Amino acid sequence: STGNMAVWRYHFIGSDAAGTEDLFNIAFWHESVGQGGWYTVTQSHDSMTVRIGNDDVVKHRYYRNIKPMFTPDESAILYFVDTTGVFEPCLIPMAGAAPDTMQRRDLGGIFKTAGVGTANRTVNEATVFEWKPGPAPHVLGFVAGGRIALFDYAAEAVTVVEDLSEVGQIAWSPDGELMAAATGSGIYLVSPAGAVSSSPVYTLERSTDEIVGLAFSPSNTERKLGFSLVRKGKTAVDSWSALVIVDLSTGFWTFASPRVPWTGAREPAVPYTWMRVM
Repeated sequence: STGNMAVWRYHFIGSDAAGTEDLFNIAFWHESVGQGGWYTVTQSHDSMTVRIGNDDVVKHRYYRNIKPMFTPDESAILYFVDTTGVFEPCLIPMAGAAPDTMQRRDLGGIFKTAGVGTANRTVNEATVFEWKPGPAPHVLGFVAGGRIALFDYAAEAVTVVEDLSEVGQIAWSPDGELMAAATGSGIYLVSPAGAVSSSPVYTLERSTDEIVGLAFSPSNTERKLGFSLVRKGKTAVDSWSALVIVDLSTGFWTFASPRVPWTGAREPAVPYTWMRVM
């Protein structure tokens, strides 16, 4: 939060052209070590010698460490590793200005047990994580295979919201008391415990419409949602984008911008994940 340390994924290209020997590690830097003084805090390769017939053969194993982040109180580094075949969370507590790698905690198995580690619900490089705001910010929300997952790293537990499917993106309210979830049919509200509103607060008019950049307004008393509505028509004439505001206190919604034609350079070639409406 003060810019005095950083954590990131470090990808080292291996000798195999197919990438099977690439190393994916977590790197760390603190200003106390000076410029260029970063170092790795994980391992992504191990080996063992096995006896095959009369020969001793070294068997190599490679795995990936991805998506590192500091916990909101910066007391630990959280990342994900696929040592079990699917990506599971790991925690490295901070000891002053350095990660205490000897106290690393592998929470492997909890995602797979909860159904997050299945083939179509696994964490990957494209997963977008959203920390729950509020006085106890230890819950991480994310979308896995169209389902919302709520991961509490302090309790070492994860909950999958099974009542919603086709979830594309989520957004927390400023106080962390509500989550908005954009689905293939509209926007639903979800509690931190995983309870889903009985009806959507906004319903899509067409199945081909898309909600992009979903976000809450800063106010906790007059809650509003903002997003970009992308209309995908049959031709460029009936294809457009517009900003929309939903007032959660009244249930009404309105266009906050004209319908901009969806043609040519008007549609930026960037991942929609990062086009958060403010």
